[in-house]
Amino acid sequence: MREENIRIIFGLKLRQLRNEHSWSLAELSKKSGLSASYLNEIEKGKKYPKAEKIAALSQAFKVPYDEMVSLQLSKNLAPLGDLIRTGILNDLPLEMLGFNFNKLVDWMSNAPLKVGAFFKTIIEISRNYNLEKEYFYFAILRSYQENNENYFEALETLAQSFLAEYSSESIASVDEHRIREILEEDFNYKIDTFDIEKHKDLASVRSFYITSGNRKNKQAKLMLNSKASNWQKRFILTRELGFMLLKIGEQERPHLPLLLKAPSFEIVLNNYRASYFGMAILIPQQQLIHDLEALFSLEEWDTSFFRKILNKYAVSPELLLLRMTNLMPRFFGIKKLFFLRFQSKGKNKYQLTRELHLAHLHSPHGNENYLHYCRRWLGTRLLSQLEKPEANTSELPLIEAQFSHYAESNLTYFGIGLARPMLPTPNTNVSVEIGWVVDANTKSKIKFLSDPSIPVRTVNTTCEMCGIADCESRVKDPTELDKKKAFKNIKTQLKELAETLNE
Repeated sequence: MREENIRIIFGLKLRQLRNEHSWSLAELSKKSGLSASYLNEIEKGKKYPKAEKIAALSQAFKVPYDEMVSLQLSKNLAPLGDLIRTGILNDLPLEMLGFNFNKLVDWMSNAPLKVGAFFKTIIEISRNYNLEKEYFYFAILRSYQENNENYFEALETLAQSFLAEYSSESIASVDEHRIREILEEDFNYKIDTFDIEKHKDLASVRSFYITSGNRKNKQAKLMLNSKASNWQKRFILTRELGFMLLKIGEQERPHLPLLLKAPSFEIVLNNYRASYFGMAILIPQQQLIHDLEALFSLEEWDTSFFRKILNKYAVSPELLLLRMTNLMPRFFGIKKLFFLRFQSKGKNKYQLTRELHLAHLHSPHGNENYLHYCRRWLGTRLLSQLEKPEANTSELPLIEAQFSHYAESNLTYFGIGLARPMLPTPNTNVSVEIGWVVDANTKSKIKFLSDPSIPVRTVNTTCEMCGIADCESRVKDPTELDKKKAFKNIKTQLKELAETLNE
């Protein structure tokens, strides 16, 4: 266990013993011979006393020395002990979330029963939904992105400086070979490929990172999936360049894909920073702003025009849409944005694998795994379309736009969706969608939002919670909605019965 966690546990035990005796810090100071300020620092988990001072406290409380130094907490504090032992408090970026760690320890000490019950509830929820620590890391990262409108000026400046030095913002010169040269010549990289024919279980792994040699002669080795597309390789290489230019060290970065293991939030955040830099290199800020201005000035939605933008940058659909979420709030004043990525899990089985909501409009949003997402949303509809035998896959990705009128919130969104096979991952399709609220602000800035030819669909979150009658896309009955209505009817009838009995 980490030293800081041992300090916290000892401090909690000391605070509890003092409270059980109803002693102030001053009173414990007189009985133990330790200063009140020193005792306060012990209770806050800042200091761990030496053996002779623990003995003095043991004598003051008339508690055996071994019991004082034991890491076992009382029944009341046991849930806090479990939480501390997981190490999650050390991994979570408490300051980024607005928490002062010392104040959190104070909070735990002053109300152990309430705080213990709270954290026990969180742990139980995470167990029931099979949520690992990685879930919390990525949830915090999303909050960090949303709070900053997904735009980070320091990373943009670094990318622009690199482009000015190496390529004069010419997309053509930011190719795979140029980035390879920089990594190999300037940062002593060795770049190679691995064969998924020999290692079939690695088909979905795009890349991994290892080091070889000793401290004085260490070499970084980047292994790329031999079946990865050119645009996948370009992104992996520019992200790797981001790790180098941001001076992110060996222990502060992922070596394996984060979906396999995310050791800490710091590593998750650093991976995002390096990825943001890579994205800003491949899709330069000023060029995309210019292209979006041209797109938004069109009187009618033009799928082919949007496809030309995608082809121009030679990146994945996901990368282009995410880059749009970086720039649209800052440079176009369009902040009510969402981004969704759906993945197929067998025929007609879809999972939301990534989401981002700016302006905290969390609809549509992630739901329990057993529920079925509305098939009228653009992302799920395109996946359904891609699965059909008659689907025209001659020009991928599929690109469509639609207005989605959200039944629950009465909001209408405009969305752009793209779907394609998730190569090199076998037997899997993926769709991505960017959308924004249609209101006076967006209509004034995007001319094609008045295009009457764009299809309009009424949508909901899941089939189980949807009351849309005669839905042609429904895959499950509205069981959760029926349950909700049944509870409401019971509540109404109980109220009516109570009123009758009181007459």
